[in-house]
Amino acid sequence: MITLSYFRKGLKRRECWFCDGKHVSRFTRFFQASSSPKSSVRNSEKETWIIQVSDWNFSSIHKKTRYDIRRIQEEDANKKIIKWAELSKVDKLGIVASYNDFARDKEVTLLNEERLNAAEKNVFYSCVQLESSFSYHLYLHDEKRVRLLYSWTLFDQPSSAILAGLNKLHTAIDIEYAKESNFVMFDFGGYKASRMNGIDKFKSRFGGTSVVEYNYVQLI
Repeated sequence: MITLSYFRKGLKRRECWFCDGKHVSRFTRFFQASSSPKSSVRNSEKETWIIQVSDWNFSSIHKKTRYDIRRIQEEDANKKIIKWAELSKVDKLGIVASYNDFARDKEVTLLNEERLNAAEKNVFYSCVQLESSFSYHLYLHDEKRVRLLYSWTLFDQPSSAILAGLNKLHTAIDIEYAKESNFVMFDFGGYKASRMNGIDKFKSRFGGTSVVEYNYVQLI
């Protein structure tokens, strides 16, 4: 479980992630809790995709995804995994700017920099570079779970193999890192079986299962 307190747009935010016990904090937003109390408001079910990493290996991945990974697996990839708290301020600003440029292009929500900095001891950044193409991931974690927060790729004249396999290779590297680091779960975040778009299909092909959790606000 992780608890955070930070200011965003002039307002104080209190958050709790991955709560699996009694929920007692007032005026707090809960994310991906195992249950929700009757006194909560803005309650919604959250479907996510989770891998139990102790049972995971490369053969857990769908054969087409394994093929795409193997096509570039032997290439000279530059890999980096580092805690957010250990990055310099300049590096952090560069990563935030990179994601926000990507988000504006894709018309999705910008990165919550205040949350990342409040949780800096529970965030790590990972990057894989092949030739002049890059894949980036940011994760939130407690003692049990690694949860993907942001994922983006920047391609510069990639080969078809890199285009098809870079983010897949990166994801497999990160799951293996979670396993080696003795985490219990790798959480892709955000999944909906009834929707099953390209992103959902991508997640499901690494093995794992769908889990329902709860987002809500506790006021009393």
